[in-house]
Amino acid sequence: MKDSTLQGSLKEGVAGKPVVLNLNYAYDGKAFKNRMSFSLTDMAFNAQQFEVLALGLATQEVLKIGNKLKIIPHELMDQVTALYLKRRSKADTLLQVAIKANGEIGSNPEDAKVTLTSLINKNNLERRRDRETLRNVDLSKQEQLRGIADKARMRQLSGLLTDGANWKKMSGKAYDISASANGSVWVAGIDRFPYKWNGKSWTKVANAKISHIALAPDGKVWGRSMDGKAIVWDGKSWNAKSKANFVSDIGVGADGTVWVAGRDMSPYKLTKKGWQRFPGGIERLSVGPNGRPWGISKDRKIWEWTGKKWVWRRGLATDIAVGSNGTVIVVGLGDRAPWFWDGKTWVKLSGKHLSAISVDRNGDIWGTTTNNDLWAYGEAKNAPSAFITSSKTEVLAQKAALAKAQAAQKEKIRIMKKRAAILRKHTM
Repeated sequence: MKDSTLQGSLKEGVAGKPVVLNLNYAYDGKAFKNRMSFSLTDMAFNAQQFEVLALGLATQEVLKIGNKLKIIPHELMDQVTALYLKRRSKADTLLQVAIKANGEIGSNPEDAKVTLTSLINKNNLERRRDRETLRNVDLSKQEQLRGIADKARMRQLSGLLTDGANWKKMSGKAYDISASANGSVWVAGIDRFPYKWNGKSWTKVANAKISHIALAPDGKVWGRSMDGKAIVWDGKSWNAKSKANFVSDIGVGADGTVWVAGRDMSPYKLTKKGWQRFPGGIERLSVGPNGRPWGISKDRKIWEWTGKKWVWRRGLATDIAVGSNGTVIVVGLGDRAPWFWDGKTWVKLSGKHLSAISVDRNGDIWGTTTNNDLWAYGEAKNAPSAFITSSKTEVLAQKAALAKAQAAQKEKIRIMKKRAAILRKHTM
């Protein structure tokens, strides 16, 4: 280790609040940088932070050794990496707390390229690409043996499982994003103002600041205000639908059903009589076309509300989105990749560094990254100008389009299940 520095308030640090440690060190002949939360008074706390660094070094050694073996132990390497990334995520959360507690502490974006985590992610990406190449060769043989007719659809789904496939970076930056059943797309910008997609760029809609956003099927905009209210934009003005400090997250289904994750961790559904409280504890949610929510609890578990109880759908995630055609996508904890629910299990799709996501009416993904960049997958980038459905003709056309999209999604899930089964069988 060399030339490491501390940033933060000495007074606050002596009082027990964490500061920021900028750690410079060498590993395997290369220079690395790492930032972590550091205490001037709690050595046990510091030991936990350095344990994460030690785990990262051990993970890299496992990857180096594993890649040299004739038969690469992919499952073991994935498990070791997942353990490190999970601990790294918790350490990063503590780091953000320290940065916030000490005011504005600058950072150099280039430093992110020389962290141990970036090296581990790079090595894993290369290993997975090599593995995917072998999988595709084997899959081609399996397709011939099984007589799969829809080659075009299989190639499309194969693209979903290949890193970087068909993602396009869009203009602007955002904190949260939502796509509606009528095709509209809105975001909560990094300045917290809402913006709507006009077909080419983003148009700012003033008069309110929001931290979370959810679109109704007719294109009306629901949001969480900065003081924790549920508010709705009807095309002319914002109207409050709850008291302050009530909402943590908000979602609207394709049938118009509105749910919120309350500040008390309870889920609430908007009824004619007001907000009805339901059992359970969730921090993030999204609502399906049947009006039933999916949620993520404080411990990052994924849950589906059946109408009577919450069912754990295994896996861990940081954000969740349910499209108007029924597509369910989550952002995986640790890998920050999108994962697709095929009805029985989660299938990893292409993409990385995701933070917030939404699924459009066709099942394609909009997402923000950890640095607030906006990306669109597939046809999502061709979204129309945002609008609010008003006429009966528009409503009927929207229902017809939604029914068509839901039918297409059923077929997509059927083929996705078939492909996932082939991959699981062939890689055991």
